Amino acid sequence: MRNLNILRKALFLVLALTISIFQSTNIAAADTLIQDNGGPGTSSIGTWKVSAGVSPYGGNSLYASANGASYTFNLDLATPGDYQVFARWTTYSNRRTSVPYDITHKTGTSTVNVNQRQNGGTWQKLGGTWTFNNQATIRIRSLGNGTTSADAIKLVYVGNNAALQDNGGLGTSSNGTWKVSAGVSPYGSNSLYASANGASYTFSVGLPTPGDYQVFAWWTAYSNRRTSVPYDITHKTGTSTVNVNQRQNGGTWQKLGGTWTFNNQATIRIRSLGNGTTSADAIKLVYVGNGAVSNNTAPTISGSPATSATAGSNYAFQPSASDADGDTLTFSISNRPPWASFNTSTGRLSGTPGSAATTSNIRISVSDGYTTATLPAFSITVNSAAPQTGSVSLSWTPPVARADGSALAMSEIAGYTVRYGKSTGNYPNSQSVTGGWSTSTTINNLPVGTTYYMVVSTRDSDGREGAASSMATKLVK
Repeated sequence: MRNLNILRKALFLVLALTISIFQSTNIAAADTLIQDNGGPGTSSIGTWKVSAGVSPYGGNSLYASANGASYTFNLDLATPGDYQVFARWTTYSNRRTSVPYDITHKTGTSTVNVNQRQNGGTWQKLGGTWTFNNQATIRIRSLGNGTTSADAIKLVYVGNNAALQDNGGLGTSSNGTWKVSAGVSPYGSNSLYASANGASYTFSVGLPTPGDYQVFAWWTAYSNRRTSVPYDITHKTGTSTVNVNQRQNGGTWQKLGGTWTFNNQATIRIRSLGNGTTSADAIKLVYVGNGAVSNNTAPTISGSPATSATAGSNYAFQPSASDADGDTLTFSISNRPPWASFNTSTGRLSGTPGSAATTSNIRISVSDGYTTATLPAFSITVNSAAPQTGSVSLSWTPPVARADGSALAMSEIAGYTVRYGKSTGNYPNSQSVTGGWSTSTTINNLPVGTTYYMVVSTRDSDGREGAASSMATKLVK
């Protein structure tokens, strides 16, 4: 019964995807959701303008050029499960070649970077397959140094715990020359082939759930296909090779080997060995269980992040994490402060806030590919920077005569008054100095970078005050 259920799921998946392929671009299939810019569920930060880029989806596309601007698509999903995420943008000569798309899915947020100078006006897949609950959030970030396009987002349902990748999509790469094949019944719009020894085609497939998968390949048969084509499958414990006869079973899904255990990504490489042609068309992985997870030890994470920061000063926090099984650890964050960057390899959160603000419910998690550990949620409050202050020292020579020319003894001097301000002739601040023998004083707590203007007057023992001295100026450093 279990195998029958698996076959039913695989059949449903193939049928669902076949239907979506032939849908009109203007009418979404039942399990396909498209959200255009400017529609309900979209929001933006910063300035986004209508783009002059050609072939936008819908009425127009938008662009931003400032660092820190972002455009967010929130899509409500009727069916929780596994989806492929596609993005559409318009190319332009000054588009950034690495635009981050932050995909918030069931287990956290992952970032896929795309080159927006290429593939404009078409749907391009972001990564592999992502698992969502009832909402998907895709945020496009503008990093400056070029423009960033925000046009439309599409999600295609591919089932529960399955992942599929066609040739030519994001996550695929090749070495050597691969051409469009004349083989019949390709998956999607076409299949590729190579004939030279040493050429290779690689599918890097993101997996929604770590565990055990069956791996399927699709190729197009042809009279000169090699009868032994190596598929290198990189899984949790290493790389295994399965050889297939590509003169047979073309245009159908064929299982490669038995069951393989993966973390959050599977890599399948097809190698061309010459002496015949090799087809590269599509790869599918179907989840069949989590036997590997039952033997897994969960990772641990610890650390106490500072909950306050100062505008203009650097903030940094890096948790400690370990895994008893020695699995590769990947970090993720939710509610990242907009002024901070996050390293998914180390978990380091760092940046320099520019102004006072508070970011709440920040969560940093670590995953070994099977289970996830998360620090307690925390907030970071950014306080305004305290002004820098300095001091000014001022000295003078005591007077020896009054204004009428009569002598003035030192014993007749009660003290001095220093008046100061930020402009000539305007001295709203004062400091009193006691004693005729005093000839200097220091004024403290003055803001750095400000020039002050100062005068001094003498007070006698009868309370009379003389005229102000000549003016002195000083820049506080």
